[in-house]
Amino acid sequence: MKKILLLEDDKEILELLAYKCEEFGFEVFSCTEASEFQEYTQQDHFDLILSDFYINSTDLLQILQSTQKELNTPVIMMNGMLPDKKSLKLLENYQVIDILDKPFNLNDLKATFLKHNLL
Repeated sequence: MKKILLLEDDKEILELLAYKCEEFGFEVFSCTEASEFQEYTQQDHFDLILSDFYINSTDLLQILQSTQKELNTPVIMMNGMLPDKKSLKLLENYQVIDILDKPFNLNDLKATFLKHNLL
């Protein structure tokens, strides 16, 4: 079973994403804080990371840069506000393979997973 790590600070959205990812066949690990994300990534390997761009005023780029272990894991970023072009370019170095613009529906999530052969 593939493992997915979800990073989202809105708990209602996180629960919905976790439910849907389980329905897609993933073993789901969820966190709402950057520190939890770092703990998970130090302890385990994930097949996919699905993360909001801003987590409690910290952006995904800062979170990925502060992760001590090289992840080698594809990342799909969810985003309600467009990050600057420099951040987007740097995110490519951290295997961000796609961006889901918020709000999105669950069909968009499934289509993105299918597009990258993740299901």
